[in-house]
Amino acid sequence: MVEDSLRPYFRNKTHLELVPLEFLFPSIVDLAVVAEHPKSFEVFKASLTAHHQAFDTKPIESLTSLMDSEGSTSCALGVFWSMFHLETSRASLELEEFAYSTLSLLGSLLEGVAKPFVLALACQSDIARMQVAPVSHSAVSFGKAVESIEAVSRTGLLDIYGVRMTQWRNIAQHLSTSFQNDQIVCRYGNTNQHSVAVNRNELNQVLVDAMLIYQALKASRTIFFFDNFEQLRDWNLLPRELLLRDEARFSVLISGLATQGFSVIETTTTPEESRLVIQDMSDLPPLERGAHASQFIVTLADYRPAKALIVEYRTKRGVPFLRARAPLTLIECAREAGDFTIVARDAELTILETA
Repeated sequence: MVEDSLRPYFRNKTHLELVPLEFLFPSIVDLAVVAEHPKSFEVFKASLTAHHQAFDTKPIESLTSLMDSEGSTSCALGVFWSMFHLETSRASLELEEFAYSTLSLLGSLLEGVAKPFVLALACQSDIARMQVAPVSHSAVSFGKAVESIEAVSRTGLLDIYGVRMTQWRNIAQHLSTSFQNDQIVCRYGNTNQHSVAVNRNELNQVLVDAMLIYQALKASRTIFFFDNFEQLRDWNLLPRELLLRDEARFSVLISGLATQGFSVIETTTTPEESRLVIQDMSDLPPLERGAHASQFIVTLADYRPAKALIVEYRTKRGVPFLRARAPLTLIECAREAGDFTIVARDAELTILETA
């Protein structure tokens, strides 16, 4: 099974079987990407280890801290998808425009997306070291958070191209650059100023490496969350709305779709029909994405069951492209047989527009 790639990182192996695949899929993808790069894979393992050490030291404090940071990390995901949605090609830009554009993206990625995950991990690291975790994650500076993480792993763990992550954030925010031939000279440091020279490809790689660190931190946090879901529930650390209200439960589905690049446009449910309309946030081929979206009829049956389940996929431009329809009886048959290829084979797929 595809989720088997996560199995080595779950302490509670049985929990892996209980988590809906659509919630694990983003972590499966993140881990597959991160594992191809030794540095980011090291960050992933160090982050997961810090979470485990914190839990082993003070389990309730560890999980309380995890949930306290949920708001900021969820907002970070929103920032990420806004950046993804607005991204345009920088290949044709002149060197100075390329540098400013790339640094702008880097600054947003580090400050708005990666930083909340770094601050959250720093609190876990402090708990692991028997330190008193700060009352608020926002009370920790970015630099101090990196130091806390490195105290339980190694110095330089979060460096990018030999420069501290926080310094890249400062370079990006202040645009501390000059240009020498094809080199972009980036300056950092207040008292003792340093510099690092990079070309176009190297600066772009800095952006890629920052993204890989974010993916590593996100994947480890998500795995730790689902690995300890029963403890979170039993210790009343999950919001009651998440456990009791259908609206809140459905919002989990919406969040899961967002992590896969889909936005929920409309949802209606009657005893006869449950309909979900989703729009793509990516520029990937519609046929490929439509096929991906069609699988959500199974998920829809779990959250909003009705006699017929319908998922309509729209392209990034908002144009209806594909509709998947299946009777609830078909999904129940597939679930009983443990074979969801039955749904893929027998569901009704209708192309609404030719790409």
